Amino acid sequence: MKTGWPRPDLHPPCAGCGRRWFYGHAADCTTRASYSPASLPRVREVTLSEADEAWALEIGRARNENALRRGFKPILPGSDTAAGDALGARGELAAARAYELEWRDPYRHDVQHMHDPDVGDLDVRTVERAAGTLNMRPRDVNDRVYLLVVAEGRRRYRMAGWLLGREAKQDEFWRPADARGPGWWAVPQDALRDPWSVP
Repeated sequence: MKTGWPRPDLHPPCAGCGRRWFYGHAADCTTRASYSPASLPRVREVTLSEADEAWALEIGRARNENALRRGFKPILPGSDTAAGDALGARGELAAARAYELEWRDPYRHDVQHMHDPDVGDLDVRTVERAAGTLNMRPRDVNDRVYLLVVAEGRRRYRMAGWLLGREAKQDEFWRPADARGPGWWAVPQDALRDPWSVP
């Protein structure tokens, strides 16, 4: 699936240093003050407590058991759904802590709201690769905010950036169906909006 309309440059290079925020221009750069104030760290990260990490892993296990019991099938055949659910729960809790948002029904007991945003008004996608992409599927909601979280180890999580669903569904990011599953959009981190600008 393709949208056919050109993607605007959502976060153009810094006028002062010529670099995008993801590649590390200074936090006190005057042209980026609205995104990365000097009083704030350049990179938005959060470290979960041991209790938080244990809670997220418990939620991941419960989600996986519920999904198997209901007969849900993974999007990617043969994927490790238990590991995926655990990673997703950890990323969602990290986002909730980073943005001080409510994590509603993390166990997903309410089937009628299974497809509601994960945290506050955000849908969270979590990856373990440092250069991982924000992956979007055709069924993803166009007007919802999708946040990419990178798990960096030792309970540390980096908020890599965000886009609206429709902004991510651009021709240049489209990957056709292959042995791994149906087609999807894979948005690199330098094409995402600054994590400090999450609405």
